[in-house]
Amino acid sequence: MVLYFNESNEEIKKVVAMCSTLHEPYQPPWYCFNGFINFLVLVVKSFFRKEMDMKRDLIETADGGFVSIDWADDEKSHNLPINAPIIAILHTLTGSSKEQTDFMYYAASRGYRSCVFNRRGHSGMALTSIPSYNVMGNIDDTVLMVDIIRKRYPGSYLCLAGISAGSGQLVSYVGREGDNAKIDAAASLCPAWDLKSAFSLLKRSSPLLDRYLTKNIKKMIFTKARNQPFLSKHRSIVDECLKQKYMIDFMRVAAPLAGYKNGDEYMKYNNPIDYCYGNKTPLFILSSLDDNICRKENIRYDLKDKVENALLLVTDYGGHIAYNEYGYPGNYMWRVTMDYFETVRLIRKNIVSV
Repeated sequence: MVLYFNESNEEIKKVVAMCSTLHEPYQPPWYCFNGFINFLVLVVKSFFRKEMDMKRDLIETADGGFVSIDWADDEKSHNLPINAPIIAILHTLTGSSKEQTDFMYYAASRGYRSCVFNRRGHSGMALTSIPSYNVMGNIDDTVLMVDIIRKRYPGSYLCLAGISAGSGQLVSYVGREGDNAKIDAAASLCPAWDLKSAFSLLKRSSPLLDRYLTKNIKKMIFTKARNQPFLSKHRSIVDECLKQKYMIDFMRVAAPLAGYKNGDEYMKYNNPIDYCYGNKTPLFILSSLDDNICRKENIRYDLKDKVENALLLVTDYGGHIAYNEYGYPGNYMWRVTMDYFETVRLIRKNIVSV
């Protein structure tokens, strides 16, 4: 485990000094002996996930599309004070709010109000207009959802945690918005870094895994009855998408569904690595050397030299968004993320100092 950060940034130096979890090596359970098994254990645990009551804000965008914010409404969250800190979770490639309930329960136990930003076409929402489906999420949609939270809870500490594909949406948001990003801290968890190189590498190194991911994303978007009225108007694009077997190729041919002329234009405006250098928000990044999807070859160790408020933690183990461990909450990724957020909050509130 190695921490990479720019020592010229005083706030990040304070965070590193105060947050003990950042110095705690992740030790997987004995049965999670490689990244694939660690991820598989996470999948098995998902079958026993505790359900959660949620309240949904369904939001119509200016172009006629729909996104939503699902708020935790369990007993602990329901009883939080109005000014409680907030964590908004940006879900995975084919994810939804229901897959984040364990993380949300843990956030509530830490005194945080939690919600999930649902991208277009996810969590039961229908595709309705162009731009409709964007693998990495629409930055303007993220701005809209953050603004809604800020208006409802103007005095609350607000942090965003992007998981896997959600991390790309997050980095693109904080990077493009820069000083205008209306959040206090951010966490990019198991990112792909550079989309073009990451998915090209996945295609070469793990073709079966790549095909599995692509099959799942096609199933989520193109087989749902709720999407058929929209998709029937764009049959030629849909037919080309269905032919694709790998994510890098799928993203390129699906570009028109996201409002772009072609794959090159899509990559120009949606690759997180091209936005990240504009970031002005305290940013925690977590990557694992045994991640089978967002592979170690993608990690940008030079980021600390270009984004001074970024903190990169590279662990030896963890798999892709897995990080299983013994005891409560059973997940190192959640613990270190919440500890990072809480440390930034305390420092900014001048509750602790170094």
